[in-house]
Amino acid sequence: MHPDERGLISRSMLLWLILAALLGIFIIDGTSILFTKWQMSDVADAAAVNAAVAYRDQHSRPAAMDAALSVLADRDPDAVIKPGTRNNPDGGLVIDPTTGEVTITLMKDAKTIFLSRIGLTKELIHLQVTSTQGAS
Repeated sequence: MHPDERGLISRSMLLWLILAALLGIFIIDGTSILFTKWQMSDVADAAAVNAAVAYRDQHSRPAAMDAALSVLADRDPDAVIKPGTRNNPDGGLVIDPTTGEVTITLMKDAKTIFLSRIGLTKELIHLQVTSTQGAS
């Protein structure tokens, strides 16, 4: 090996190490997003079932909301029920009074190492799941 070629191996090795580290971070962040979405789906199912049971027993939207919020407090305090808007005042808790089915939409930001810091990828961490359940 010539003396002027010694730095080429070090530079290419450093480049490969940086690329491997970035790939590892993206894999960890992607896994965090997928796990958070899966966990939110489970919590949304439980919250919708509890809200449907509360609505069936009391025929009250506030009772259904309280039941859903109780599940969130116990299982995932960081998740929130989607707030209402002018066009959708019910927001993320919709009750079908004829069937007693409850549709709940939860929102949460996934915790990531890198993706939350990049402007183009910030939208990837804003997660939303919807579940529709009835009282059995």
